[in-house]
Amino acid sequence: MAWIGSLAWLAQRTWFPTASRRAVPVIARVSPAAAYYTVSIAGSTVGFASLTLDTTLTTVDVTELIDLRLPDADTVLRIVQRSRTTFDRSLGFLGVVVSRSQSGPRTEVRATRVGDSAMAWQSGPEGRPGRADTVRARSGTEAPTSALPLLVVALRAPGKGMLRKIDLVDPLRRTLVPVDVAVLADSTLVVPDSAAMNPESGRWEPARYDTLRAWQLGRRGDGPPVTLWVDEDGLPVMGELLPGLVAERQPFEIATNAYRQQFANGARGDARSPASAVLASKPAAIPSMLVRLARVDQDSAGWARADLTGGSQWLSGDTLFLSLDTAAMDRTMARAEPIEALVPGDDRAVRIQAERIVAGESDPRRMTERLLAWVATEVATAPNPGFPNARRALRTRKGDASDRAILFVALARAAGLEARPVAGIVAQERGWGRHAWAEVKLGGWVPADPSFGTFPAGAGYVRLVAGAPADPLNLVPLAASLAPERLTRQKTR
Repeated sequence: MAWIGSLAWLAQRTWFPTASRRAVPVIARVSPAAAYYTVSIAGSTVGFASLTLDTTLTTVDVTELIDLRLPDADTVLRIVQRSRTTFDRSLGFLGVVVSRSQSGPRTEVRATRVGDSAMAWQSGPEGRPGRADTVRARSGTEAPTSALPLLVVALRAPGKGMLRKIDLVDPLRRTLVPVDVAVLADSTLVVPDSAAMNPESGRWEPARYDTLRAWQLGRRGDGPPVTLWVDEDGLPVMGELLPGLVAERQPFEIATNAYRQQFANGARGDARSPASAVLASKPAAIPSMLVRLARVDQDSAGWARADLTGGSQWLSGDTLFLSLDTAAMDRTMARAEPIEALVPGDDRAVRIQAERIVAGESDPRRMTERLLAWVATEVATAPNPGFPNARRALRTRKGDASDRAILFVALARAAGLEARPVAGIVAQERGWGRHAWAEVKLGGWVPADPSFGTFPAGAGYVRLVAGAPADPLNLVPLAASLAPERLTRQKTR
């Protein structure tokens, strides 16, 4: 989220002059505190969140909890995620553990700083995260999204227009994501600081209010733009945790009871998502499509740099154009992308399997078709309530759409192709379904669907996130906030 779920910390070598760090360690300006939040989509409560800051003589710990019930077709998908990040005296990242339950047993991802130039990643069942993958990382530039509010404390006196370039630690992708974080505005906000029970309604209501000096932080670069108001203690006040997922600080009694009352007796709540469920059947091949997206014109510059634009889709105002030009597909070999922990293209088993499948083929289109067909036929469909894992999918020959997408990308990169996992929504006969697929660089980014063996996959695939699997924590709120409306209904091929 804009703070919950993705963790690490700030570029102390860039942000703090050495002399000032020796005089007043940043940790001295962080006070133990806790805050609670109601979480909503389009004005409908879908969850509860909390953030706690703890300090020791040498570290700062940020502990986060988010409990969500997201609309998922005719049911409610419950996601409970906890994370704990540890920073040193200068708010330098030391390590993080993110655990999640999602209609199944709890799984976790661990990220640990290794020296000055590497990051170690582990994922697996809670308490048993499995083998570690170590990837390169620039020294002193990491920041988890959860720690971004502490930027207000780190800067002491934030000024409008201040900009910092940061590498966000993304546990789901298991990589570092470069973003820009800017101070957009400052203001005085009024928030409730205590609650009392209303004997007539039986509900908790604000009893007293407080005024807070707060700064608006904006995150731009990778993915959709996100903004968040933060107070001088480094605690969020209101704003987006993720695009479409809005948090508002409340007293504990109000935050927790609003959530419980919203879902009392198994009620769904009023939130609805256009991406109502995981895509279950092969979509029709659509040659072109226009889709109107709400909200994107609020920050055209930010959205223009987001994952909505590029390859077979491009954005103009609030309208997304999707068209697949197969004649423009290049047959020259593109340079493979760098290896990431999520997509282990340098793994020995992955490399051997890719060589077997490609079998000396050099044409990138035919290589893509072979790899895609192998994943679609050899990897059986199976639910995966935890984090995606390419090695597990290769070993067990089963997985969900995210597993198959990242396995295909790993095989493609091992074979020398430039490929990436993507996620978004796919046009169905009625409405949309959320899905994970891949894109291969053949001139431009061309969609390829390992779940159904479709290449090119057509213009019905609306990419919302690039370089990541289909996480409902990201896709459901984003699709709901964008409210996609299909403007054209062309005949399918």
